[in-house]
Amino acid sequence: MNKRNISVLLALCLLISLMVSVAGCSAKTEPESQVAESAAPAESKAPAENEASAEEEQAEAPAEPERAQYSSETVAAAQRALDYIEVHNVISKHEYYHTALDHKGEIENIWVNEDPWMDTMSWTNNTQKMIGYEDVYGFMVTDLESNIAMSLKSAMANDTKGIITDSEEWLGTGMFWYHMLMSPTIEVAGDGETARAIFQSWGTVTGPMGEMTSQWTMESYGFDCAKMSTGEWKIWHLRTYVYFYCDTDDHWYDMQSNTAASGAGSANAPAGVGVMYDEDGNQITGQTYLGAPGEIPEDMEGMPPPSDMTPPGGDMTPPGGGPGGGGGGAPSGSFTTETGTYFTGFSLYKIAESPEIPEPYYTWDDLTTSY
Repeated sequence: MNKRNISVLLALCLLISLMVSVAGCSAKTEPESQVAESAAPAESKAPAENEASAEEEQAEAPAEPERAQYSSETVAAAQRALDYIEVHNVISKHEYYHTALDHKGEIENIWVNEDPWMDTMSWTNNTQKMIGYEDVYGFMVTDLESNIAMSLKSAMANDTKGIITDSEEWLGTGMFWYHMLMSPTIEVAGDGETARAIFQSWGTVTGPMGEMTSQWTMESYGFDCAKMSTGEWKIWHLRTYVYFYCDTDDHWYDMQSNTAASGAGSANAPAGVGVMYDEDGNQITGQTYLGAPGEIPEDMEGMPPPSDMTPPGGDMTPPGGGPGGGGGGAPSGSFTTETGTYFTGFSLYKIAESPEIPEPYYTWDDLTTSY
């Protein structure tokens, strides 16, 4: 092959290579331009497509239901149901504070804490009635502190291991006061400001008072509660109806063993669980007291403290004792607004009775009695 032919062949190869290279560039740039051209319309159409999609979703979504409209009667019934639960809860808390020996915490947290309710708050047991914050506090808290201190001395005397010491950390050791609330009957006033409730209660009181003792107790509770300005329900009046209180080794049908029937019996009986007699052996009947907010009957102001009246067959106020149906053990007398026999415990000579069952009422002024 001569030089001229070789040159022609090289020129053809170079031309073919150049044509292939141009064709490759064209293949790359054409799709990119097509993509660019197609992208621009897509971007311009996106808002319209999104709006259409949103409208479709909105059309498919179920319509929001209209808010239910309840009648005033239904709303009132729901509120009363809520009040019932809250009244039940605040009363039940009483027993938990009681078992923990935390009467101070109880009176600060679940008893009425506003005027005029505090002036007529009350605790009534079989023979005592405390009216007003100071007397109720003294009965529940001050007497309890004295009782716990006495109990610690007895606990140390009964401690054969020599572990218990006369120190604050041992206060309350060996003391077990346990009461259950059962068979609730609660009636909330029509105006929603007050409520009444009764319960039955079975329990035991155990503790070192001289010697280690334990008692059975059966009682009914009556409560009047009031709603504070905060909307919270609080205990206003508390009353215990103690049927029997006797050592676990004895029988409650034995009148001498049942302190609630005779005033005699257990050396560990609580204050206020018994029967009061005058010097002639006649029972002293306690006064009926409605306890309207802010009102204390004149004949009940400045009542003298309880005196030591000895009933036939035993002493009404034996030393020491846990609260059981009372609130603070050994009675000091300085916190008692009134004394008398408000309820007599079970015996052969007693027909059993229950507290007044709460009936529907609209406002406190409609009532003639209180617990």
